Amino acid sequence: MYNDPTFGAVIAIGKSDEISDENLTIGLPPLNQKLAQTLIKNGLREHKLSPLREEMFNELTRNLVSFSQLVVDIPKLERVSLAGTFSPTGELSFVDGWIETSEADSKLSIRPYPIELEQEIQLKDQSLALIRPIKPEDEPTHAEFISKVSKEDLYKRFFSDVGEFDHMAVANLTQIDYDREMALVAVVENEIIGVSRIISDIRTNTAEFAVLIRSDKKGIGLGKILMQAAITHSKNKGLKRLEGVTMPTNRGMIGLAKALGFSVEVDFEEGMAEMRLPLR
Repeated sequence: MYNDPTFGAVIAIGKSDEISDENLTIGLPPLNQKLAQTLIKNGLREHKLSPLREEMFNELTRNLVSFSQLVVDIPKLERVSLAGTFSPTGELSFVDGWIETSEADSKLSIRPYPIELEQEIQLKDQSLALIRPIKPEDEPTHAEFISKVSKEDLYKRFFSDVGEFDHMAVANLTQIDYDREMALVAVVENEIIGVSRIISDIRTNTAEFAVLIRSDKKGIGLGKILMQAAITHSKNKGLKRLEGVTMPTNRGMIGLAKALGFSVEVDFEEGMAEMRLPLR
């Protein structure tokens, strides 16, 4: 690990006998399991890591995630070097290393997962939903969620016939920059049943929002909960206004927005209803 003048804290891996910049594969903390696996795969593909058996791959993944959390938790780390070796059974042991610290805190290019935004809510059907920020590893469950939203509801959300969401499209929805964008998902029994998304514009200090509920989960108060979570998050970020657009025929969304204090302007010629909420 070292601090780059441009990117801040960087985690680099390579063969222990060939440690130099051109022989390292780098990633930006915080690393979750998926990002750590991608970092290792890049190193293997670029021949910057020796071949790994499955148990060694999994062991290195776990250690990278743990080390990444250490970098996040101790911002005064300036440089850390660790040399490790695998046992015949695939366990990773560190045989050498050194640490340098700094008076100044390291900067992270990627904001860590904001666990403080997690909250548990009881819905009208008495089920318990965990409202939390989306994670990159949510890609499969988010794809399943979208598949259970009707074409009509998807059309109201995206203003077009979106068709199938491929891997790249779903990855873009789940791998987000928490500083610029926030997606809060509602999870019940490991299934995503709704999401509110907020995208900030630093030039105007405003944000656009959108809400999507699984079509078979309407009427249990989830839309209101996700909207309120979006409003609270936007206020805490110091934004001055929250804005959204829906179709004039989306009476449920328009009614909910009005109930939460939004002004709504409907333009039937353009086929849009603009919703705005001052936050200060």
